[in-house]
Amino acid sequence: MVRPPDPYCKGYTFVGWFIGNTAYDFTQPVTSNLTLTAHWVKGLNSWSLSPSHGPADGNTTVTLTPPAIGDIRFSQFSAGKDFSIAIDSLGVLYSWGNNSEGQLGRIPTASEPANQPGRVDVPDGTRFIQVSAGDEYAVAIDISNHLYSWGSNEKGQSGLGTVHSSSHVPNQVVPFADSSKTFVQVSAGPNYALATCSDGTAYSWGDNSSGQLGRDTDGLHGESYGNAYPNPVPLPKGVKITQVTAGGKSSLALASDGSVYSWGDNSSGQIGRTPTASEPANRAYKMNTADGMSFSQISAGYRHTLAIDSDGNAYSWGYGGTSQPSKVALPDGIKTKLVSAGYDYSLATGSDGNIYSWGDNSSGQLGRDTGGETTNQPGKANMPDGVTYAQAIAGYRHTLALGSDGYLYSWGDNSSGQLGSGASSGVPATTPSKADYPQACKFVSAKLDGTPITDLTKNQNGTLSFRTPAHEKGQVDVTVAWTRNGHQPDAHLPYKYDGSTYSVTFDSAGGTPIPDTQQVMDGDQAARPDKDPAKDGYLFDGWFLKDSKGDSNIAYDFNQPVTGDITLAAHFSPVSHWTIDKKEGPQTGGQSVKLTPPQGTRGIRFSWIQSGDDFSLALGSDGNLYSWGVNFTYQLGHTTSGKPVVVQTPAGVRYTQAAAGQNFALALGSDGNVYTWGDNTYGQLGRYVFGNNGNAPDKVALPAGIHYTRVYAGDGFALALGSDGNLYAWGDDKGGALGQGRSVFRSTDPRKVAAPEGITFTQVFTGPFSKHVLALGSDGNLYSWGYNDSWQLGRQRTTRTGLYDPLPYKVKAPTGVTFTQASTGLNFSLALGSDNNLYSWGGNSKAQLGNTELISATPSRVVMPSGVHFTRFAAGSYFVLASGSDGSLYSWGYNDCGQLGRTTSGISDYLPTKTYAPTGITLTQPQAGRNHSLAIGSDGNTYSWGKNAFGALGRDISGNQDPHPGKIVFPGVGIPKLVQFGNTSGIYPTDNNDGTWKVTTPPYTPGPVAVTINWTLNGVAQLPDTSNTYLYTSISVLPRAGGTGIFLPLAVGLLIIMATIAARRLRKARSQKQ
Repeated sequence: MVRPPDPYCKGYTFVGWFIGNTAYDFTQPVTSNLTLTAHWVKGLNSWSLSPSHGPADGNTTVTLTPPAIGDIRFSQFSAGKDFSIAIDSLGVLYSWGNNSEGQLGRIPTASEPANQPGRVDVPDGTRFIQVSAGDEYAVAIDISNHLYSWGSNEKGQSGLGTVHSSSHVPNQVVPFADSSKTFVQVSAGPNYALATCSDGTAYSWGDNSSGQLGRDTDGLHGESYGNAYPNPVPLPKGVKITQVTAGGKSSLALASDGSVYSWGDNSSGQIGRTPTASEPANRAYKMNTADGMSFSQISAGYRHTLAIDSDGNAYSWGYGGTSQPSKVALPDGIKTKLVSAGYDYSLATGSDGNIYSWGDNSSGQLGRDTGGETTNQPGKANMPDGVTYAQAIAGYRHTLALGSDGYLYSWGDNSSGQLGSGASSGVPATTPSKADYPQACKFVSAKLDGTPITDLTKNQNGTLSFRTPAHEKGQVDVTVAWTRNGHQPDAHLPYKYDGSTYSVTFDSAGGTPIPDTQQVMDGDQAARPDKDPAKDGYLFDGWFLKDSKGDSNIAYDFNQPVTGDITLAAHFSPVSHWTIDKKEGPQTGGQSVKLTPPQGTRGIRFSWIQSGDDFSLALGSDGNLYSWGVNFTYQLGHTTSGKPVVVQTPAGVRYTQAAAGQNFALALGSDGNVYTWGDNTYGQLGRYVFGNNGNAPDKVALPAGIHYTRVYAGDGFALALGSDGNLYAWGDDKGGALGQGRSVFRSTDPRKVAAPEGITFTQVFTGPFSKHVLALGSDGNLYSWGYNDSWQLGRQRTTRTGLYDPLPYKVKAPTGVTFTQASTGLNFSLALGSDNNLYSWGGNSKAQLGNTELISATPSRVVMPSGVHFTRFAAGSYFVLASGSDGSLYSWGYNDCGQLGRTTSGISDYLPTKTYAPTGITLTQPQAGRNHSLAIGSDGNTYSWGKNAFGALGRDISGNQDPHPGKIVFPGVGIPKLVQFGNTSGIYPTDNNDGTWKVTTPPYTPGPVAVTINWTLNGVAQLPDTSNTYLYTSISVLPRAGGTGIFLPLAVGLLIIMATIAARRLRKARSQKQ
């Protein structure tokens, strides 16, 4: 059964899936209908602080609140030789006992002793679903189905391709090249391991001295490649394996049809069959069982095997019995739920909630008094008062059991503290003791911006308080060190020292209503007024930023941080009208009338722009979202291309922010929803039908209780920040861009990115050509994940990660430097340092790194122009645009289509050099596409250059590319959609291809009528124009004759003509008859 994504409930922390009080073990087979219940605790599962900001002069009282614990319990566990390991209901690994070979996966200390559960040192954010303990090592599978190992590796049992080297840190076993194939279950023997895979195959590695790997290897103990890496176990054709179990040196596998295959050591009959020349012991062959017998679970001990059949009966074979399955004599009416085979003893969990045990009891491992003697009679293990057992696991000489109260109990040998009770003893324990978990949170220390906080006050409610010192404005990191059952990852909490509070004033230029002045803290965003001002005889064009001269050319982007007092001016355009060249005509209609659009252009401008793959998006000052360029997959959100046209908007919603991906787009609505359209090959639209392109914006599912606050788009995937502080992702994950810890191939459902524990992401950076992501964390570090074929993640590939890394890890910044902005290209990355230098890393085949590196796995400086630093930058496919502190726009990288905005001596140029700019215009807010570029000019217009594939430039050019920035004509001219003369049903106009249109008048009753022109401007429906009238004249009156009519003479003339024609036809007919 697959563990579902964790649910979310505002104000509460999810602590796991339970049946009653017992945390559910997702590795157990499902044999009946189940109902799993989510358990919650009020509060957060991480440290929090309040308030999160305060004045720069300090003296703000800040309260630190520890995580809520709730009823976190162990859900899955395993007993090794003399150590234990368990997974809690949140997927966190804990270990205790002997650590001679690093098998605990951590380094015990005086404050984190080995005789009580302590947290395993796994990669940040990694959670697990299954763990198995060997003699002196352990293997585990995380929620993303990655396999990890640690401890002894004397015989290659780590599966890492090496032998003899031990590790106290979990290392990931190299994943399959085919990302759709994953490990689903693992079993650790003493010095070898077995695993099942998602395709029904079985794998083995490690010691093969008795053929327990089920395949040929060059050496016995892992000296060969074949032993030290997982390799498939040969099985008969068509066999699908659902479970494997590793014994002392014997192996068994349960097939989907309930049959059992076995191989390895058979010295005690433990493989349940008699090997022959044709069916040797070192190969997997089916056990011989009674006709119709099938099994639902198997467990291999050191020299014996246990199994449960389809009727719930327990069977055993091997040491102390026979080589054929024999029924275990449990009390009448008792069915067996689970079995576990230890070194030389056995356990069976009964349907009555008792644990039945038999075999060796020299260390009290049976959990009952047999005088230390071995017994072959199953008997009940001791139970705490009022508690029954849900399952039990047998180790070497100690036992772990899960009680109905949800707690983990243990008994038997405790010489190395393997019982986890907080004590070690050479005296065996025959009565169950509770493992010391979970412990309460313990505060260790706290730092503010790296400086220890020394004036902490412990409050009666368990919180802590301190007063902030004075500090320069900006965000700092409050780091909290703490323990709970040993060391926990430090919590990193952002605290912002406020600068001044700035005023955002609105000048409505005579329009109403006049928005109230907003008080905005330094670095926060102003809110666009809900209602646009109106003024008689004028149309509202948007809010524009006033500069120091009082001019207001630039449309204001409400997504930008406020860094000073600003005034936003309302711009209006006078209402202008359509004209018609004919004012009257006959009542019979048929007259051609030319329509000329309003001559006055609107003052709408773009406030935000982004280049996609041969298409672009732009937010208009009127609050609409526009798009243009290629439209093969409906990525424009409308049916036009080549010129800016409005994207369809759901009723009552205004788009506040948008992102252009690879052939798709998404936008954040004022209602907190994300809307998507375009290509859906990988589910990047958040829709449930893969490959069903969306030609109109539609909602992405919202996780319960949250709304989205920011959106981002990459190459086939999308991301959104949630109001709960989590980053969500969906779409293509073949390269790990969804940050799930493994490649999930693709997903239409938003999934939480596995952020390092204690970290939230505050800014995210990716682009339409990127299969990787960069994000700034709340600790001030830059993190990266996704594709890493050219080291674009800022770290080299390893055997653990291969070509991609699906987990966020820190990008190592130069000493003393923190990154404040970033941008991603196709196979490279950029980040702006706190030292005002721009750094780059990844591939450099097209000079896109801005230096002479061939390829770089670590950030290196871009060659900066003398005396200039970059303030804003954008990475395209293989090139970069950057705004300089001198007001110029610079470019470097690939220039095959003039996308650098200048001519270059070669097809690439690594030196940042000024682009062309229109006379008197400064280009700002650069955006880089595949091979076209955009920027907003100081005159408020948007400029484009580069390749004009499918109208990507949004303007007409001669040829298909232009290295010179040219103005995008926006707004364009009005387009009539329907023209009505009086109450007619309407006529569709015809384009004259000269900026005018024509219609043919329909018949109508004589007299004057209103002409109604329904029209759009850049796809936006405008108010119908009713300023024109047209006079229908009676056909009995010559136009402008002014005298009596001539209807009677005309009628008489027509009658004479008709009579003449009739007479001629009669004569002709008579002639033909003759």
